[in-house]
Amino acid sequence: MNKKILFSVIGIFAVNALLASIDSSKSKIIDAYLLGGGYSNNTTSITLQEFQAYNPDSKLLLSNFSNMTSYGISLYNEAAMFNLAVGAKFFGENGPTLRTGICIGSGSYIQGGYYSNEKKHIDTLISPRTGATAYIDSIFVKSYNFNTRSDLMQLDVAFIWRTHNNNKMTVFGGFGGFVGGSFNVFTEISHFERKYLSTESPYINSYSNSKIESFKNKNHLSYGAYIPFGLDYKISKQNEFWSHFHLVFESRIRLQYYKVSGINSNVTLPYNAMFGLRYKFS
Repeated sequence: MNKKILFSVIGIFAVNALLASIDSSKSKIIDAYLLGGGYSNNTTSITLQEFQAYNPDSKLLLSNFSNMTSYGISLYNEAAMFNLAVGAKFFGENGPTLRTGICIGSGSYIQGGYYSNEKKHIDTLISPRTGATAYIDSIFVKSYNFNTRSDLMQLDVAFIWRTHNNNKMTVFGGFGGFVGGSFNVFTEISHFERKYLSTESPYINSYSNSKIESFKNKNHLSYGAYIPFGLDYKISKQNEFWSHFHLVFESRIRLQYYKVSGINSNVTLPYNAMFGLRYKFS
C-alpha cells in the first residue's frame, strides 16, 4: 500500500473514533504545556545533480567540480522545537486527556560542498649570510559551500492517560499524531577562492574573491504518529501557587513521513525527547 494512503487511512479512523466518543457537555480545559526538545534521525545523502535540480537558477552549481574534493551533500532529518499545548477532558474524570497544540522550531537542513587546495613550489631563497633556506610556494584555495535552512511548524494532537496517586511523581502514556512541515526554506550557496604566496614567514602577497547566491525553496511536508510516555513531577503539594506547576519529561517514539520536494521522501522512526512545564488549572 502507498505510504501516503496508509497514513491517510490511519488518520481517518482516528478522527472518526474521536468524533464518535466526544461528549461536548463534559468537556473542559484542565492544563497547559510548554515543552522543549527535539529529535535526530537518519542522514540522507544527496547527489550534486539532485541539489542542482533543487536550485535550478544557481550559476555556482554549474561550476566544474571534477578536480575538487567533496565533503558530501546530506539531508539531516533533525529538529529542535517548542511544544505549546492545552489539555481538555471530553471523556469524564477517569478518561484520557485530549492534548492539542503546536510545535514550532527549526526543521531539517541540507549541508555540503566541495573544496580544493593546490600548492605549487615556485622558488627557493638562500640567505648569503646564514645559508638559511626559505621556500616560496604558490597556494590556491577554493571552496563551495551549500546550506539549506528551514523553520518547523506542526499541529500536534494526543490522548494522554495518567496514574492517580498522592505522590508528587506520576507516570503517563498515550498515543498521538501530527501534521505540518518546514517553511521559510532558503538555500545559500557560497564560493570562496584565495591565491597567495607563502614562506615560513607570514603571507607576503594574496588575492581573494567570493560570491554568494540565495534561493527560496518549496516548503517541506511531514506527518505521522507517535507514542508519548514519561514522568510528571508536582513541584509542591502544600503551596497553593506552586501546586499548579508540574515538571514534565516526555519521550516520544515517532513514525514520521518526511517529504523534501524535488529531492526525496522517507518514513523514519526518530526518538523525540521533550522537557518542560505543565500547568494544571485545578
